[in-house]
Amino acid sequence: MSSDKLLDDKRLEILYQHYCAMVDRNKSDVRTRYRYLLYTLALLVFNLLQMLYSGDADVLVNGLLGSLANIDESKDFASIDFIATLALMLFVIRYLQIVISVERQYPHIHSLEQQLSAQFGGTVFSFEGIGYLKNYPKLLDVSHLIFTIVVPASFLAVALWRIGIQFPVNLTPDSVPRCTIIVFSTVTIVFVVLYWRFLCQSKKQDKSQQPNEPESTSETEKPLATS
Repeated sequence: MSSDKLLDDKRLEILYQHYCAMVDRNKSDVRTRYRYLLYTLALLVFNLLQMLYSGDADVLVNGLLGSLANIDESKDFASIDFIATLALMLFVIRYLQIVISVERQYPHIHSLEQQLSAQFGGTVFSFEGIGYLKNYPKLLDVSHLIFTIVVPASFLAVALWRIGIQFPVNLTPDSVPRCTIIVFSTVTIVFVVLYWRFLCQSKKQDKSQQPNEPESTSETEKPLATS
């Protein structure tokens, strides 16, 4: 066997190993994405309940903290709306980071599939790309719409509601927690807008590449309906 043949086989082996590693990483990140989605939605519901029934929520949470710490339950240990807004902001940021990371992996995986398929003169490696998107179910289109529009919009709506509740704000030391809540909510809004901007840019990039890659359909158009 010639040295060139050995080199080609070694390159193909490395390419295949890299493809397998990328697919495994993608599947792990997808599982993490759904886990963080559940956490974030739970915090979203808690924020809604806290805003609708703020008095009852404060009594319940402070009573729970008092019982756990074995301290007088009548004491106000923390601003529940402050904690809830901070937690939601952190989880929204982390969730959207994971979503974008997953989306950015798909073009590379599709490129690896095309390179591997070219070695076998067909479309052997197309499950994550063309093969998956062929005859794509309408139900998954609906879930794509929910995950990319409805869920982020709910984050945005709760953050705007939080900001609206805090006004008017007087510039006094006592208003620092309320100002901080406004900052947390604003950060949440910024990250949601940046996420939508990322989707729009990805869609424009897909359209610009369509003449050169007529058979491929980008995964960024259906980010959460995959895997």
